[in-house]
Amino acid sequence: MTEDDLIKKLAECCTAEDLDDDEGSMSFLVNVVGTERAVEIAIKLGGILIYVPRRVKVKLMQKFVIKHYNGQNSRQLALQLRVAERTVYRWARERPEVAGVKQGDLFNEDES
Repeated sequence: MTEDDLIKKLAECCTAEDLDDDEGSMSFLVNVVGTERAVEIAIKLGGILIYVPRRVKVKLMQKFVIKHYNGQNSRQLALQLRVAERTVYRWARERPEVAGVKQGDLFNEDES
């Protein structure tokens, strides 16, 4: 029996309550990823403390904005990501075609 088969069999015969622990972290995990994935995490990573930094979430959202921003959809992206529209503008400025491009000085005739 493979490990994947074992995980499926264990997930079939347990409930979310069976995975519950004193801190409630496993019930939270079941709510986020489902029972079978929670069993898989328990089998493969049991005993390991995992910390997911907030910056991972921010980096993923930044990449999403950079990929999908079209100059007209800042409000829509802000609503989807639950961030301020100003944050979307800031992240959109980090796009490769925009980053490094500086506005010229309106009052300096030497710049073109």
